[in-house]
Amino acid sequence: EIIMHILIIEDEKRLADALGQIMQEARYQADIVYDGRDGLAYASSGDYDVIVLDVMLPGMDGFEVGYRLESEETSWSKNCGANLCSSTCHWLP
Repeated sequence: EIIMHILIIEDEKRLADALGQIMQEARYQADIVYDGRDGLAYASSGDYDVIVLDVMLPGMDGFEVGYRLESEETSWSKNCGANLCSSTCHWLP
């Protein structure tokens, strides 16, 4: 039985796939997209309980995706049941 439906928007494919695998092992359904424009399209469907959103994305950055989700007339903004989690990573020297 699927507990939650999660969208992962992350351009680092190894990280995104690893997160997706972890979610599936926890019995969550995870959809993965690798750029901001596709992420916005998927997220706009409003069918997600949680959205994990990277900040630095090709096509459209995570800030813009979040802004558009909250400001435009989308299924997500109308139902607003999903939690939006931002993720980013900085490498230290």
